[in-house]
Amino acid sequence: MDKINYNFIRVIISIVEHSNMSRAAEELEMLPGSISYAVNQLRKHFNDPLFIRDKNGVKPTSLAKQLYQHFKRAEESIERAFSLSPLQTESSNIKMHTIQLNELYLMKKLMDNDYFTGDNSLSFCAFTPSASKRLQQLRSWQIDLDIGLKLWEDPSIICIKLKDADFVYVAHKDSPVDLEAHARSVTHFKNSQANARVAWAQGWTQAEESLRLYIKNQSERNKEIFYRTESLANIFLLMSISDIAYAMPRYIYNYCSRFFSLKHADFPAFNVSRLATYAHYHVNNKNKNSINKIIEIFNREN
Repeated sequence: MDKINYNFIRVIISIVEHSNMSRAAEELEMLPGSISYAVNQLRKHFNDPLFIRDKNGVKPTSLAKQLYQHFKRAEESIERAFSLSPLQTESSNIKMHTIQLNELYLMKKLMDNDYFTGDNSLSFCAFTPSASKRLQQLRSWQIDLDIGLKLWEDPSIICIKLKDADFVYVAHKDSPVDLEAHARSVTHFKNSQANARVAWAQGWTQAEESLRLYIKNQSERNKEIFYRTESLANIFLLMSISDIAYAMPRYIYNYCSRFFSLKHADFPAFNVSRLATYAHYHVNNKNKNSINKIIEIFNREN
């Protein structure tokens, strides 16, 4: 290559992290042909195959692994530079990313444990289900602490398991819904979304639109209603005035049942390893007391 194409740096990083060129193309929003072109140009430049195909995708050569380490550090340095501002100073405000269920669970516990003393403050940022965006936010210091599903391994991000996947099916205590029977009818996470009356909040459907769908189908009492929402207010309001049910992690149910009149049944269909809860933060924040305190309080028994 006569001229360096800096876009090729992200191609190397993404292929190594995913072990798959197609997934790299999806993350980078590039055509597969463009990924292949970049790899071929890099192979010519370095006189090395860089990636070897196997049954699970591709494996990096020794040189590709070395390039990844150099390029990854360079990418993080660039992202940090773009996140700087003229007034940037050391702050005790923690910027956090998590789903609203965890926000509800965590906030009361933080207040009960006197977290907000001195200069400590906490900001919950807009939720995104995209793993690549969550990682980017952590690398570029837009987010200090991410609590949610496990992200891809990254040398700059510390990942700590907080809770195993242990879900329950929840409704108002006076609801006629047979939670145990319905939970038994869902045998696998893949078909749970087709059967569950309310899915775990994912954040990509507007609550207002889902509420209209719910109202429209109220006359069809035997028809299952599929409802996704970001709004905890809608969930708990609907559970209090209807027979709607909701799947949530047991640790959140145990906490919420202290304040709401609820009943539950075990929901093993959701108890898959990829739905466990993890904390993620940048390796440079490993000694930050406020982050460690939040994680410690989150993990305390109710």
